Amino acid sequence: MRVLLTLCFVAVLTMVNAPAFAEGATRFTSIIDDLPLMAGITEVGEGVEFSTPDGRIAEVAAEGAVARADVLAFYAATLPQLGWTATDATHFVREAESLELIFKQVGNILQVQFTLAPEKK
Repeated sequence: MRVLLTLCFVAVLTMVNAPAFAEGATRFTSIIDDLPLMAGITEVGEGVEFSTPDGRIAEVAAEGAVARADVLAFYAATLPQLGWTATDATHFVREAESLELIFKQVGNILQVQFTLAPEKK
């Protein structure tokens, strides 16, 4: 199901913004393969991913000279297209998974940590 949603999202982006997409504007994290990276942020460090009996756990970080409000707006608009439902501005759920965005400002650089875990029941 996730793969189908990701393919649909990529198809829509291609139709709407073909030149930018062709130039590689839409990127996804290396750890959470269906999590797009907003333009202006770049994945940093080494993420982690492993499976548990309850589901997958993954963490990946990205950073850039962007505003927190812009990151929140991007993911609030983008993640629902991939099947995620917002429970608040920094937390999303899909099927049995939970995705949290954690922010840290270092000078003019905003660091964003994406944490994927089985949804707490």
